[in-house]
This record gives sequence, structure tokens and C-alpha cells, in this order.
Amino acid sequence: MSRWVYILLGDDNTGKTTFQKQVLKHLCNENRDTKLYTNLRFPVQHVNAPSHFESASFGSRSYQEKSMEYGSILNYFAEYFKPADVCLIASHLVVQDVQEMIDECHKRQFNVGAIFWSNSIESSPTENESIALLAWDERFRVDNPIQEDVEVQKQQIDYWARRFTEMVVSRAAIQ
Repeated sequence: MSRWVYILLGDDNTGKTTFQKQVLKHLCNENRDTKLYTNLRFPVQHVNAPSHFESASFGSRSYQEKSMEYGSILNYFAEYFKPADVCLIASHLVVQDVQEMIDECHKRQFNVGAIFWSNSIESSPTENESIALLAWDERFRVDNPIQEDVEVQKQQIDYWARRFTEMVVSRAAIQ
């Protein structure tokens, strides 16, 4: 069975945490409208998930927001990262950090997918381009234009979280 880590890429306020909360709701039947604690693993509860697709983990915060606690990316993966069938972690647009994350995931026999955000690409095109050139196994782009209405923004992210959830469940079903 293939295991995946998806790294959500973007600086603050791109939608990374909201996306993780929505995926958690759709994939694991856990509703976290308030705070999503860091580095937790949950059982997959999706109605269409095959029995071998058992767990999902969520880093919640971007690595850089907790880097003082983690100490290093190597230490993050050794001490804090929760391996699962599918994992979501996040990073700001720091090329060296992202490269190290990809390397650590590959060392642990995970495929690694990048999740880019259109609002991040607009505000930081050069950084996103540099990160896109790294050794990803797959790249995704979430269309998330900035909205004045916070509820519209949340619905927009929920749309992509539902599509992402269906994709990972479908992939697990054919393995």
C-alpha cells in the first residue's frame, strides 16, 4: 500500500489550517471548528474507505510556527510526526525546510505531494516556483482566491477539502 504525506505550502492565512480541519471532518468524522492541536493521528471513518485505510495524521501548524519546540526538521520527524496512511503537514515558503521535509518523508518510504494555494502563488510567485521544482511525487493547486466574506472563504476551502478527501479514499480503494 502506498502512503502519502501532503505538504500544504504557503505563508500565514492561505487556508492551510482550515483545509486540515475540513479534511479531518470529512475523512475522520471529527469536527474541529475551534483549535486543531498539532501532530495528532485519527482513525479514518469515511463511509467509502477500505478497511486497510486506517489512519490519518494532521500536523496542523506550519513547521516554522513551532520550529523552536521541534528544534530541527530531523527532530520533528523523529519525535513529533505521526505516521499514518495519509498525513497532512504544513510549511511556510522556506525552500530549504521544504526540501528537508521531502527528504525525511522519502526516507520513511512516503510519497510526497505538494499542495500549492492560488492566493500564495499570487503573493509569492518566486518562492512558489522554486518550491515547485523540488522532488515532489505529485503537485496539486488549490484555487483559493481571497474573499471578503469569511464564510465564502471557508466554503471555498471546504469544497477542495471534500474533493481531496474523495481522492485519497479512492486511491486507497484501488490499492
